[in-house]
Amino acid sequence: MNKRNALAFCGVVLSVTLLSSCGDTKESDGSGDRAAVRELHAEIDAAWNSGNAKEFAAHWTKDGTVTSPLGQLSQGRSHIQKDEAAGFAGPMKGTRHKLAVSKIYWVGAQTAVVDGDAEISGLKGTDGKTMAPLKAKFTSVCIEQNGKWLVSHLRSYVFLKP
Repeated sequence: MNKRNALAFCGVVLSVTLLSSCGDTKESDGSGDRAAVRELHAEIDAAWNSGNAKEFAAHWTKDGTVTSPLGQLSQGRSHIQKDEAAGFAGPMKGTRHKLAVSKIYWVGAQTAVVDGDAEISGLKGTDGKTMAPLKAKFTSVCIEQNGKWLVSHLRSYVFLKP
């Protein structure tokens, strides 16, 4: 095997190794982790939709973070609870939240990176009229602690349109 072919072969082996260790390998192992991670995001929606800031924040690790699509950072479970309570009492009162998980990447036995779409509907403008839903993408890092899946970090973002 010449040097060029050897390098190409090494590249293929490396690519296959990376893809197999970073893909959805847990999906088919029957462990229930995939369902638990999806359920975590559904529980976040339920807490938001009920306006319960304490329950919302309970789905984060103690040092977890949330970054809104507007760039607002809440760091630590207690700050997440405080910031969400202010939002639920103010501009987010009565809104509906939906996280639609589109992909889960397993980066370790107890760590998942999740991509998806987020939507907040029912926002009111300054004129009191209901606005169009706010749509964004999100990525969350979820970890399993003591048998429970929690969000460590969640970032919402909007892609720029050309």
